[in-house]
Amino acid sequence: MRGLRSVLVPWLALAACGAPTDTDPDDTDTDTTDSDTDTVAETDTVDTTHTDVVDSDTDTTVDTDGASGPPDDLFRSGSRLRVQVWSVGGAYAFAGLVDTLLDVPCTPQTATDGALRCVPRAGDIDAVFADASCTSPLFYLPEDACVASPYLQLSGGGQARCGFPASHETFALRSVTTPATVYADRPTCHPTTAPAGGVFDVDPLGDTPVDPADLVAFTVQDRPEASGVGIRWLVGDDGTWLAWGHATASGACSPLEVDGATRCVGTSRAERSVDAPTFGDAACSDPKLAFVRLDPGCTAADVIVQTGASAATRLFQPGPVWTGGVWGRAGTCRAVSGSDTWIQVGDEVDTSTLPTLAPQAVGSGDLRVLRWEDADGVRLALDDTARFELADGTPCAPVAGADGAFACLPADALEIAGGVVWYGDAACTLPVAMVGQSTADVGWVRAQDGCAGPADEVVGEVWTFGADYEGTLYQLGGTCVGSLPTFPSQRWRFATASALTAAYPALTLTTLPAP
Repeated sequence: MRGLRSVLVPWLALAACGAPTDTDPDDTDTDTTDSDTDTVAETDTVDTTHTDVVDSDTDTTVDTDGASGPPDDLFRSGSRLRVQVWSVGGAYAFAGLVDTLLDVPCTPQTATDGALRCVPRAGDIDAVFADASCTSPLFYLPEDACVASPYLQLSGGGQARCGFPASHETFALRSVTTPATVYADRPTCHPTTAPAGGVFDVDPLGDTPVDPADLVAFTVQDRPEASGVGIRWLVGDDGTWLAWGHATASGACSPLEVDGATRCVGTSRAERSVDAPTFGDAACSDPKLAFVRLDPGCTAADVIVQTGASAATRLFQPGPVWTGGVWGRAGTCRAVSGSDTWIQVGDEVDTSTLPTLAPQAVGSGDLRVLRWEDADGVRLALDDTARFELADGTPCAPVAGADGAFACLPADALEIAGGVVWYGDAACTLPVAMVGQSTADVGWVRAQDGCAGPADEVVGEVWTFGADYEGTLYQLGGTCVGSLPTFPSQRWRFATASALTAAYPALTLTTLPAP
């Protein structure tokens, strides 16, 4: 069983490394996001006879419909993109973007031309073919996929850039077909049975993919406050503004608990464990190494985070990439195989120099939205790990009920596979659910009819768990029949159905108009 997915993370994910300073694939002089110079804050000039803001350092013109700077809050709709927000007891939280020209939700991604753009939300699916030469593509949509969009993306290709996910070629959905036989091209073109669900032919007449130049482009602006930390903004060329996490003069950062405080630490982090350390020599002495995931277009790492089961988190400067052998010490010193990338560990970071952050709950009633404040009490970006809280502090995530209403369900709620179909009594009146080893108090059943806009999940039923149950499992099929004993390797609990919107705080989805 799975816990309730964090359904809004793709919209608010923090950039996973330093500032993506160049979104031009030709690497020409288009660096509009140099966080060291904060060019927009210092050099923007406004032509009072037009609505363009011109950055004098980059000669980049951005149509902002009269909005020459960031909004008072965390987001602003543009002339084409509309910001959707959750309304929560007087506070607001970002829900997503809608491209009004294409009439489809979209999300910031690195498009196929290398620029950061608002790419239509689409299913990321594998290709099959309609013919024995594997030249007429069909696109298979799995039964459990959730595509709230008339667009599909071809799997494979594209590279993430500085933490922003990469889009692949995007096609508009044209027609649907369900052939008995389809063809796969790996390792060679061969027939295969059409999978259950739907096979969508998105390119039957040789239509070309969506041209990324037709999509709204974003630039990145880092605006630190006097405290040293501020907001990383995404600015659309239609005037859209989105707060996309935190930034210092060195680039993107995100909260991390270190030296007894929450500090804003660079988001591209290499990893080193004191419990299983790695080294560059067969004696496991020196140099010390850390594992790093390289992100194309970015530096290898902002910082090395050293952790251990009983050790306090410590931060180190990243050194050069290590090209020699790697040895690990787990009892004895032995060679480490594989193609992982390692970097050398440099000097320890003085964490007292890093800006501090404090979470602040905003709103009233039964639900709060979490935002961060800096040391001066200036409100910054939303908390990207638990953006919503119930009044008792329990994190929750937006879901849609079968009636189309939205509510905030506890984030640790379990998905009950197949619904609650077992009973703990011979009259089949006391439902029980298999919960594994989870201690969650709430479960949910996914409805079978797909998506519900930005919430992604459609919850058909919500169940509150009661006491543990051991004994015979009964099943109702005309009559109540004892089928089998509870599985000894699993945990079962009594369950009671409740109404989603009656049991949990309601959320209102609002689309902000253009300025």
